[in-house]
Amino acid sequence: MSKRWMILGVALALALVGCDDGDGGTDSGPPDGTDAGPPDGTDAGPPAGGPAVGKGMDLGALAAADYSCLGMRAAPTAGAEVTFTGQLNSFSSGAAVADLQVQVYPANMVDVGGACGAGCQMATTDAMGQFSAMAPADGWFAYRVLGGQGTPGGGTPMPFLTTIQFNEPAPAAAGETVGLTTIDQGTRDSIVLLLGTNADPLRTTVVGTIEDCAGDPIANVDLRIFGSAGEVTTMTSGSNDREFYFNGGGAMDPPAATIPETRRRATNVDGLYGLANLDVPGDSAYRVEAWGSTTDGEAPVLLGCEQVQVAPDSVTIINIGPLRSDAPSGCGS
Repeated sequence: MSKRWMILGVALALALVGCDDGDGGTDSGPPDGTDAGPPDGTDAGPPAGGPAVGKGMDLGALAAADYSCLGMRAAPTAGAEVTFTGQLNSFSSGAAVADLQVQVYPANMVDVGGACGAGCQMATTDAMGQFSAMAPADGWFAYRVLGGQGTPGGGTPMPFLTTIQFNEPAPAAAGETVGLTTIDQGTRDSIVLLLGTNADPLRTTVVGTIEDCAGDPIANVDLRIFGSAGEVTTMTSGSNDREFYFNGGGAMDPPAATIPETRRRATNVDGLYGLANLDVPGDSAYRVEAWGSTTDGEAPVLLGCEQVQVAPDSVTIINIGPLRSDAPSGCGS
């Protein structure tokens, strides 16, 4: 789990109480100026050219992003399985969360039906939020935290959502600790409420960070998401799905309050993105593409692409690095 998402969670928890968007606390839907676009399930085409992608703490003075590895990197080559300690922490507070079941998938694919079959390992977090599992050394694995009552920081149990993450880096050697994240229902619901709608338990949310070859968060990147019927165009008239980005506060040192910025249509300096209240496709799969201009005003190019599996009333995390040579089928088409 990206440290930036953990910082966001802590900052967001502080910002939720008393947050006012300046219109008296009501929201009539998507903000003025939002382009409704074509109906869901159609291909809207690449986004128009805009400010060049870049990195730094100031949107007005970004350094060049490093995409020198674009199209050349590949998924890591995995070694033999090693035993590691999983450390499950709360997205909103950073506290260790006890009493939740975690499924670990060394093959980096989850069973969308929730079963823990061949190759899957299941454990329950102890009082310190820890459990033991195995994954291929230096490879990627996936995990799913099953929704239920978890106990953060030894306090009062509270409801947590099913949280799924793909491409989680496994340790190089046995005995290391890997930090994983779970998201409580209240935090998800509050984020969606700030976007002017309510969380739909029959739908799903996808979140993550856009990173360059150096692993730095990248600003001015636009997300496109595709299901089996084609591109999903969010924020259409009458819909309650939301594509959202943040105000960049989590990238500051120390972090400032970080909240969704409802009028923003590309990543801020924190590189964070989110897609909320998405329908769950019949095959439970989405392809997420990151697009951006490398020079101001020029046509955007495909910077990264990953595929995820989703489930109702859950959050899937996928961080998107530079486009891989072994990228999922259909990327950029």
